Amino acid sequence: MTTDAPPAADRPKTTSWTLLLAGLLCAAGYGLLVSGMRSSSAVYDETGYLPAGYSYLRWGDRRLNPEHPPLTKLLAALPLLSMGLLPESPAFGPGERTEAPGSVAALKRAWLAAKTDVQAQCLFGHHFLYGLRPEALRRLGVERVADIPTTRRLEKGDFLNDPDRMLLRARLACSAFWLLLVLFVFLWARELHGGAGGVFALALAAFDPNLLAHGALATTDAGAAAFLFGALYFFWRSARRLDLPSVAGFLACFALSFATKHTAVLLPLLCAAAGAGRVLSAEPWPVGAGARAFAGRGRKALVLLGLLLAGALCAYAALWAAYGFRFSAMKGPGSEPLPLESVLAPGPSGASAAREETGLRAVLAVSSLKARAARWASARRLLPEAYLYGMAYADRSAGARGAFLLGRRSERGWWYYFPAAFLFKTPLLAMLAAAAGLLLLARRPALTFLLGPILVYMAAAMSSHLNIGLRHILPVYPFLHVAAGALAEPWSRWRPALRRPTAAAALALVALSSSVVFAPPWRPAVVAPHFLSYFNELAGGPRRGWKVLVDSNLDWGQDLGGLGRWLEARGVTEPIGLCYFGMADPRWHRIAHVNLPCGYPFEEQKGFDRAPRPGYLAVSATHLQGVYLSPELRAEWARFLKDARLVDVVGGSIFVYRL
Repeated sequence: MTTDAPPAADRPKTTSWTLLLAGLLCAAGYGLLVSGMRSSSAVYDETGYLPAGYSYLRWGDRRLNPEHPPLTKLLAALPLLSMGLLPESPAFGPGERTEAPGSVAALKRAWLAAKTDVQAQCLFGHHFLYGLRPEALRRLGVERVADIPTTRRLEKGDFLNDPDRMLLRARLACSAFWLLLVLFVFLWARELHGGAGGVFALALAAFDPNLLAHGALATTDAGAAAFLFGALYFFWRSARRLDLPSVAGFLACFALSFATKHTAVLLPLLCAAAGAGRVLSAEPWPVGAGARAFAGRGRKALVLLGLLLAGALCAYAALWAAYGFRFSAMKGPGSEPLPLESVLAPGPSGASAAREETGLRAVLAVSSLKARAARWASARRLLPEAYLYGMAYADRSAGARGAFLLGRRSERGWWYYFPAAFLFKTPLLAMLAAAAGLLLLARRPALTFLLGPILVYMAAAMSSHLNIGLRHILPVYPFLHVAAGALAEPWSRWRPALRRPTAAAALALVALSSSVVFAPPWRPAVVAPHFLSYFNELAGGPRRGWKVLVDSNLDWGQDLGGLGRWLEARGVTEPIGLCYFGMADPRWHRIAHVNLPCGYPFEEQKGFDRAPRPGYLAVSATHLQGVYLSPELRAEWARFLKDARLVDVVGGSIFVYRL
C-alpha cells in the first residue's frame, strides 16, 4: 500500500491563491445555504427535533424524540436558550388544572402526553412552535385554539414564540455541519490530488444542491454525513501514517457520528474493510514523523483492531455524555415518572397491537438482532435507555411505509429506489466528474477508501424498505466529490495557457449546475433557493420532479411560507382551499384557509363541499400523488381536481389551482 502521492511530480501545490479561491467558493456556497434556510418553513423533522433538543437542555428530560441520538438536537436548541421562550416550564404548577383552556395549557397537556407516548411529540412540537398567547384567545373571544376559524387571519404577535426566528437560529447553528463537511472534502482532495483538486472537489461539495438542501435544515442528515465522512478521512490519514493528529481526528469523528445518527453502526464495517488493504499489503505501517513502522501482517492487524476498539470506547463515552451520563431518559429526584421501558400505550389487540404500542418494551419485543441486542443491553444498563429505545425503534420503523417512484406507489418500496433517486437528483456534471475521477483512481489505494464506503452504504440503503428520501444516502456524496478531484491531475499537465480558462469554466459550470437546470434547454429552471426541489435534466428538472419523487425528496413542508408570500403578492385575502403536507402552521404564515381532507393534521379537516368556489386551492405534491391516501380518497381528489385550472407551483412542491 503506497502513501497515495499523485504520480505527477508537478502537481499543483497549495498556495495562498488556492486557499483564497477555496474560501471564496465556500463563502458563495454558504450564502446559498443561508438563502435556503431563510426561505424555508419548518420541515417535518424539525418540528420534532427542535422542541426535543430544547427539552433536553432546559429540563434535562430526554423522552421527546428518543428515536434519534441527541447531538444535532442539542446543537440546534442551544441558541434558543437565550430567547426567553414561553412557557418557561411545560409542567403544570400547584393547583393548575390540566383541563384549563388556552394554548399554554394545551402545550402542557401535550407535554404530559409526549412523555409517555412517542407519537405525541408532534403535538408538543406544534404547540411549542406555534402556540397562541392567552391574550390572543381573549381578543378573539374563544377559549380554545380549535375554536378559532381557520378562515381568520392572525397576527404574528398572537403567537407565544417566533418560530421563524427560532428556526433560523437553529439552522445557523447546524450549518456548522455543512461547513465541516466541505472542509473535510477540501482537505482530503487536496492531500490526494493537490491544491487544484482540492478546490474542484470543494466546489462540487459547496454547490451540491442536495448538501445545500439538507445542510440548511436543523435535522440529523448533514451532521451524520459530516462525521461519517470525517471518520473515514482521518482513518485514511492514519492508514498512510499513524500520527497523533490523524488518530485524534478519527476518534473524535467516530465518536460524534454515533451521537448523531444510528447509521453510524456501519462505520466499524467501513473502516475494517478499508483497513484490510493496509494490513494485507507488504509495506510497513509508518508511525509518527520518524522512521518507525509496524511490519508484518499480524502487527498491522493488531494496530487496526486497536484503532477500532479505541473508536468504540470513544463512541461509548460520547453516547453517555450526550445523554448526560444517565441511564434513565428522565431527570428528577425521588419518585420519578415511569421509565420508557415500563410504558405501554393502550392499543388494539391482535396483529395490529404491536404496531400501536410505543413503549420500549413493545419496541424491544421485535425479534430482530438489533432489538435483541438492545433488550440485553437495557437489562444490564450498558447504554442510555433513550438510545436503546431509539435503536430498536429505528429498526422497527424501517419496515413497510408508503413510497413513490416514477408514478408508482408501494408499501414495501423498491431495491432500486436509492439508485434511481441518485440518478435523478444529482447534477449531471457532478456524476460525470465523479465517474471520471473514480476511473483515474482505479489503480490507487485511495479507491478502497472512496468507493468502498459508497458501495457499502448504498447496499445498506437498498436493503431497507424505508424509501422516503435521498437524504438517507447523503453521506455518499462527499466521497464522490473527493474522487472527482482526481481530474485536476491530468489538467495540471496541460499547457499553462489552457489551464486557467478551463479551470474558470469548470468552476462556473459547477456553480451553475446547482442552481439552474436546462430542462428543456430553451427554458431553463432556476432552483435556488429551493434546493430541496432540485431534479436534473434526466428527470425533467424541478418542473417535473413531482412526477418522479415526492416526500422529503421534494415536498417536506418547506414551501408553506412561500405560499403565504405568493398570496400576499397577489393581494389574495379571501380563504383558500388547502391540502398541505407538512407541520408548519398556516396561521403563522397568515394563510386564511379551509383545511381539506388529508390536509394539516392539527386542524379539523373539512369536506370538499366546503372549498371556496370560485377560489384558490393549494395542494402539496405528496398529497397530489396520493402517496399516503387510500384508493378511495385518491379517487375523490381526482374528481375534485378535474375542473380545476393550475395557476402556479410554489417552490416546486405546492400546486396552486383556481376552482
